[in-house]
Amino acid sequence: MFVTKGKIADLPTKLNNNTSNIGYNIKMNKYLNIFNLALDAYQNQDKRPGYKPGWFSSLRHSFSLYPQIKQLQDALTAEENDGKAKLLVDAHFKSKKTSFNNHSFSRYFLDALETTYPDENWRALDPQPLIFYHPANDARLYRGTALPPHEAFKTGITDASPAEKIEHYAATSNLSTGVSTTKQRHIATSYAASLWLHPTAKGMIFKATGPVYVYEIHYRDGLGIDILETTKARKSNFIRKTDANSKEEVNIAGKIAPEDIVGAWEILPGSEKRIENPHYNAEKKAPTLTTPEKLQTIFSLR
Repeated sequence: MFVTKGKIADLPTKLNNNTSNIGYNIKMNKYLNIFNLALDAYQNQDKRPGYKPGWFSSLRHSFSLYPQIKQLQDALTAEENDGKAKLLVDAHFKSKKTSFNNHSFSRYFLDALETTYPDENWRALDPQPLIFYHPANDARLYRGTALPPHEAFKTGITDASPAEKIEHYAATSNLSTGVSTTKQRHIATSYAASLWLHPTAKGMIFKATGPVYVYEIHYRDGLGIDILETTKARKSNFIRKTDANSKEEVNIAGKIAPEDIVGAWEILPGSEKRIENPHYNAEKKAPTLTTPEKLQTIFSLR
């Protein structure tokens, strides 16, 4: 899970233990224990993978039971019905008073709720969501690169510059962070051809020094951020939306495994040759992970 100190990471066990100690004559809704565990994680400022607290974090957060949190705790304590309790939680997240800074209480609570009840779509309440790539069964991604197939087919394509913050992977201009791919083959082909452009004193010249490659990828590891969909879901400015739309990018953290690479096109000026990957596995199944679990996986790779 996402908390390295074992607070919300051990949520199912903690919930069972806490419930077993409650008398049978006491009724409580299913969200109260999650609230209290999230509060404990918040007050201890447990690590959230991909979100490093800055020096201003301790000034922004008092880590105490400030009035809005206390009001929600009291309301959840008094409410036995799960449906009504859920409405209280919904109202908290939708309130204009609610903070969604990276180490605010609401972030810990949202992570805990999604981890415990992934089918309840709590991530939809996040004003700055991360939209991970969820492909259809036959969907393909493409990457243009000079990396030769004898390397890619054997060891995969790896993130050369891992970042410490998840937002670096979600940016429309992420430089070398992640393994940048696109949903459109022609975009990857254009990028591959650009590798033949070399700067000179008189400007850029076209010089093909060797083949470039466009890889066909059937990505199923679940750690790719859909930049276009993330940008659409956020209150992004016009420049970011335009940039995202032109690239149709999925930025993958970690690596693209060899078994996810279908094959490649070897491209030279005026010619193109298809190369199949003998290690491609068409039967591989995609994992089902919540956003906190994906973040934990991404940042455990370091």
